[in-house]
Amino acid sequence: MYCPDDVIAPWNKVEALPFLKACIDEAGRLAPGVAGDLPRKTPPGKDYMVAGVLAPGDTSLSISAYTAQRDPDIFPDPEAFKPERWSIKGDDQLKRMLDVYLDFTMGSRQERYHLDQVGKPGDPAA
Repeated sequence: MYCPDDVIAPWNKVEALPFLKACIDEAGRLAPGVAGDLPRKTPPGKDYMVAGVLAPGDTSLSISAYTAQRDPDIFPDPEAFKPERWSIKGDDQLKRMLDVYLDFTMGSRQERYHLDQVGKPGDPAA
């Protein structure tokens, strides 16, 4: 409920709006805040399988948030704005989507939902 005295809606009002959080995540999926690739290096001395390809330790890898977040195997109808896709509960599909969702990602300082602007970070599937 909106109160005219509130300049910024307090978290106890916003947290009751899961569809708003889903809209924010869907907008971030379609227009990621990360402009380029996200390069990372595999730790030295440990090999990794990435998409069926062996990546030796100390190898530079990168992923495009724009491309990953439009994978039709993970996001059916990927060009459509569908916030309801984030409302799936108890489904492996939501985990797959969250694993690929890269908006606001900064390595170990990843800040998943940047909803701290309204009081505290939120989970779109809450």
